[in-house]
Amino acid sequence: MFEEALLVTSSTDGSMLMVHAGAGAGAGAGSALCPAYKHCNTLSNGITTMTGSSSYSGRGSTDYIVAAQAGKPLLHLYTPSSPSPALQIHTQEAVTALTGGMQGGTGRYLYSGSRTGRVGVWNCLSGALVALVPAHFRAVTCLAADPTGIFLFR
Repeated sequence: MFEEALLVTSSTDGSMLMVHAGAGAGAGAGSALCPAYKHCNTLSNGITTMTGSSSYSGRGSTDYIVAAQAGKPLLHLYTPSSPSPALQIHTQEAVTALTGGMQGGTGRYLYSGSRTGRVGVWNCLSGALVALVPAHFRAVTCLAADPTGIFLFR
């Protein structure tokens, strides 16, 4: 679903909207696929998408939008079709950056950065915090993982 949609966030009111990104003016191009997502006050690098199986849904394979609540130790997991969070995850500290990645093809991981310079590694299949690494002496404001999940860039 994500390859055909555009996720738009606002830095002024904290809203998030998913719109159809199809070419041209036909069949719903530019129209909202879901009402504005609720409780989504996120930073510019505090949002990512995840695809794959998860024990959270109880339904097998599911797509998720993960958004860090600005200034709060809280992550929201949304399904693309619902404006309310499907799950809220409380973290040890406020998250300032998010990205997702594969690790050896065995599972999906979520990487989070914080104001204190720590990087968290979350297993999205179980929801467990796998590691919390002191990665920098300042705030982590941007994270990116290569497609293989072997390298994480901050």
